[in-house]
Order: sequence, then C-alpha cells, then structure tokens
Amino acid sequence: MLGDEELLSSLDLFNKSIKLALINNGYTKVILNQLNINKTESGATVDLACGDGSDIMQRIDGMWAIIGGTDPIYERYIYSDTYFEYGNDKAVWYEAHAEAPDKLVVVNGVSRSIFSNNPGYMGVTKATEISDGSFANANGYPSANISRDEFENYARAKNENRSSNFPYCNGTVHDLEFMLGILFIEMRTKDFTKVFGHGISSNVMPNDTNWNDTSGFRTTVAGVKKYFTFNSSIWIGGTSITIWNALNSQSSLLKVLQAQKEISDGGVLESVKNTDDIALPGVSNGVMTGIYKKTITFTLNCAFTESENDAAHTFELHLCIPVWRGATWMQGNIWQNLSGYDVINYRGAGESAVHNLLYRAKSIADIITDGENAFHTDINQKFGVEAAYE
Repeated sequence: MLGDEELLSSLDLFNKSIKLALINNGYTKVILNQLNINKTESGATVDLACGDGSDIMQRIDGMWAIIGGTDPIYERYIYSDTYFEYGNDKAVWYEAHAEAPDKLVVVNGVSRSIFSNNPGYMGVTKATEISDGSFANANGYPSANISRDEFENYARAKNENRSSNFPYCNGTVHDLEFMLGILFIEMRTKDFTKVFGHGISSNVMPNDTNWNDTSGFRTTVAGVKKYFTFNSSIWIGGTSITIWNALNSQSSLLKVLQAQKEISDGGVLESVKNTDDIALPGVSNGVMTGIYKKTITFTLNCAFTESENDAAHTFELHLCIPVWRGATWMQGNIWQNLSGYDVINYRGAGESAVHNLLYRAKSIADIITDGENAFHTDINQKFGVEAAYE
C-alpha cells in the first residue's frame, strides 16, 4: 500500500474501503455494522435471510493498484486511492465490486449469500450424538454437490438476463489477484498459515501441543488421546473411510456465514499478528478479523485398524476458521469457482508429453461481454485472454 510505516500498520485505506454490506441487484443497499451483521451501520435491524433479494457481501471500493508489477526481480503490490506510477509500472483502476464473504447456499435455483436456518445440503452422516443440533439437522448449510458450471448458472440466475455474467457472476481471476495483493500487504507474507494458522486442512496433524491452534479430530483410547487430520482413515464394518467422510461425506462443517453470525452474537474472535509481529486491525479497531474457533462432539462406532472390532468412540472436532474483514473463504479445502482462467490440455502428434496451456482473461469486461476483443477464444465459453502460460 502506498504510504509510510504508520499507514502500513493502521491500514486506513483498507479499513475504509472493505466493508460488509447488503448488496441488491449489484448496488449497495446499506453498510452493515462490521462487528455485528445483525445491525446496519446506523443500528437498524437486519434480516439475515434477506427476503428482499439482497445478499450479504464484502464490498470493496474502487482503488488504483499495481499488482505484481513488471520488475524482473521484485514483485510490487501497491494500492492507493489516487493514481500513481512506480518505476515502469502505471497503476490500474479496479472498479468497486463485491464478493461473497463465505460459501453460498442455493435457494429456489439461485445462489444466495445469506444466513439461514432453513434446511440446506448436508452429506449423510455415520455419526450419532452430534452436539451441534443445527449441524445434525443440516440447517443452513451450503450446496456442495453441484458442478462449477451449475454453480455459475445459479449465480447468474440473480441477473435479469440469466445468461449474462452481469451484475452477478462467480469470482474472477482479477478479483482474486486484487484480494491476494491486499492480503500480502496486510500479512506481509504469501504464507497465510504463518498468520492465521491451519484451518480445515488435510495435511497438518493435530497433537497435544498444537491442538488449540489446528483444525482436526481427536478421541481418547485407553486414556491416551489419539489425533486425526480430516483425511485420516478409520474402519467401519471392516471398510476404510476418512473420518471427515464418516462425519458428513466431506461436506461443509459450517453453515453459510455461521462464524460471522456467532461473532455478531457475542462469540470470541482471537486476534492475529502479521509476520512482523504487528497486530492486524481487529475487533478493537472495528474490523472482523481474527480466528473463530468451534468444537463439535460426536460418536462413531468404528475401529482404528482393519483387524479391530468396531466400538463406540466419542470424538471432538476442533475448527480454527480464519476470518478476514468479515470473510471466511480462506478456511481451506473449499473449492473457489473462478471465471477468467481457461486451461487446455493437449498432446502433439508423436509426442509423449502432455502440454497444459493456461489462458488468463485480460479484464473483467472481457469476461462479462464474452470476450469480443479476445486474443484467444474458447469454443464453449469465449474467454478473452491476455497471455498463455505453459
């Protein structure tokens, strides 16, 4: 971000420019209280089920930015509310836009970013005695059993023209690059686990030491705690299955906007620091940034080796969910659908190697107008692209 160390520590530009809001038909209806989504900024009560068709979104003001830059040695991520140049790079204007701060639930064939206790999608569970009644009854959980193309159709279904990508479309490559640049500045690293720890991860094993800061499972066997990742295997009826699959077919472990709602209702959000040991703007600064933690207990009739007999075991599921300015999409193991990338796989005549070409859209305009000025056109989706990478 353009400015001195004090500005880089306070992050005033981001504090004023990135806020949770109700968005209706592509327009900001009202800014929400950034620590309590039950209320607007002025204190009015909010219908979190958004019966008027609005969605709870993370609204980002327009900014000038250099994202990466062209220097062959140094990457540059610089943001400003006024035009600037740095070396050979000229700032590019990124229009104001909004993104879903969490996963989405499909209601009447339309993607919605709302908090709801209505029945949602939840995979079949083999567990009993689940401590979270909402989880056990699948209330308010996102749809996880549909393809990317279907989900994009559900997103566009909010538009007056359902075949259009405007004003609602899935996240684009430009959205993601824009947000990642902001995150690099805030975290002062590209390794977000150094700041937010490990969310829903399949490759970090909890243990006695890191249990409080790592998502995973544990149970007690003969007085000794036994730990599991989400993809650790157990046996049920002599058949191997991952513990996450046994719990709910690897579906979402939180309902849409559950962390934001519970924080708004008085839940605790653990503060975090960047890699220079400077506290990120958090609750004391009016910003919903930190770690949301939740534990669910449940019982599985299972074994831990193929030769063991099944027995009832009580498990704890511990969740450490990163919340950044009201968004929880960084929690891990969740597919983020992106428009603007087109990957082509091919093998040339007589070749044994497979080539993978990645095409990147030039601009959001090329995506939402079907790439009328495309350098490359995909026969099905017509992406306008800037460059190809192999």
